Amino acid sequence: MILVTHDLNEAVYLCDRIIVMGKNPTQIQEEIPVKFQQRDQIGTKSSEEFRSIRKRIFTLIQETGFGIDS
Repeated sequence: MILVTHDLNEAVYLCDRIIVMGKNPTQIQEEIPVKFQQRDQIGTKSSEEFRSIRKRIFTLIQETGFGIDS
């Protein structure tokens, strides 16, 4: 299944891997694997791993100059 979203929390929580696209629509900037032992709303979203993945995606998006204000 492919999920297209602009919500970083949703992407990290729901996906097994995240592909961040570059400025060129055919360019993959980075593919990030997401492997949580167990997914639950409070535990997963408050984990250091969740925050780390979310921060990496945010940084990649900022580097492209798209969509997120500093």
